[in-house]
Amino acid sequence: MYKPNEDDLQRNGELYLTNEKHMTLGNNNGPIEYTTNTNKVNDDGNSVDVTTQMVELMKVSQKQSIAFNAISTQYGILNAARGK
Repeated sequence: MYKPNEDDLQRNGELYLTNEKHMTLGNNNGPIEYTTNTNKVNDDGNSVDVTTQMVELMKVSQKQSIAFNAISTQYGILNAARGK
């Protein structure tokens, strides 16, 4: 369901699949099959995937950092406008 460019969108208004594994938007032939991640138990009995958790932690950390910088910049602009 991808349009490579605006010209293609004008010529062909229907959405199309770029991969046969993609889900369709129209009529589905039967139920959708999906798989879930299985939780592997590590040698120590813990089922937490540390790599996934660290990646998610970094994503959240980056979002917080960006938000903090945006707020700090906004306050700096407001203070400059007030002459402080």
